[in-house]
Amino acid sequence: MKILFCNIKWMKEYRGINENDEISSMTKSSNKKIKNAEQYNFLNLDGYYYGYVSAKAGSKKKVELLLEDIYPDSKGKEIVDDVLVIWIAKRPNEKAGHRIVGWYKKARVYKSYKENSLGVYNIKASVEDCLLIPPIYRNYLIYPARIIGAEKGLGQSNIWCPRGENAREIVENCINYINNYSYERFDEHITEEQLNFITKDKLDTLECYVKKGEELLHINPLKTVQYCNKLINEKGEDLTALYNKALGLESLRFYSKAREVLGYILEKDEQHKEAKAKMDNINRLLKNIEEVS
Repeated sequence: MKILFCNIKWMKEYRGINENDEISSMTKSSNKKIKNAEQYNFLNLDGYYYGYVSAKAGSKKKVELLLEDIYPDSKGKEIVDDVLVIWIAKRPNEKAGHRIVGWYKKARVYKSYKENSLGVYNIKASVEDCLLIPPIYRNYLIYPARIIGAEKGLGQSNIWCPRGENAREIVENCINYINNYSYERFDEHITEEQLNFITKDKLDTLECYVKKGEELLHINPLKTVQYCNKLINEKGEDLTALYNKALGLESLRFYSKAREVLGYILEKDEQHKEAKAKMDNINRLLKNIEEVS
């Protein structure tokens, strides 16, 4: 199994810096693309997380991840697939050790950073293969090599690929921890089942579901989708409900699914102005993702 430990800065949610979730120490990089890029490591973008770890550490000012140093058989390759990426961070004011904050399973690791509508990234994985731990449960400590011994932890670099007998016990313990993790996750993991769920809420009329769904669009877009599912299930094909569902999917950043719904609307009514305009916007968003992923 290919494993990569990635040291990033501490945040609660990794869904963007805001007044309720600041990053532990601001990067002093002059490169605006790279600066604090890990802030989006657990923000769903069309069913994927796009993570970033800085390759810069100590006196080494590398921009690329030297994959051949991490995995000898990857010489000349631009990507390495099927990697277990374990994200670790130092809790503010904690002197020694980094805590596991989450992981990507079956991840793709890029040699050079890529760009999308969020910024830059060098690691990508499907949301369903990832997990972010709530801050209260981030108890698993990974100590640096200077404390625990050579080849047993991070050195000066922000990345560590454990190899050899010295690291075996640490690796086995981490894998066991990940496989048996039983607390809740802290990231946005919206399943296919949730997107297809028909609300059980009881409203007076079917039209009430349309109105309520529109009211919830910017508060709880998943509810909007589920209210639209109710109307479509009861009434059958309804372009207003389908369009509102597409808006809900867009707000949840499931752009490909929103495009599918909009495409269906335009098959039924090619003059649907709102759907045409929204489709153009969705296509631009997806182009920003698909061109570099």
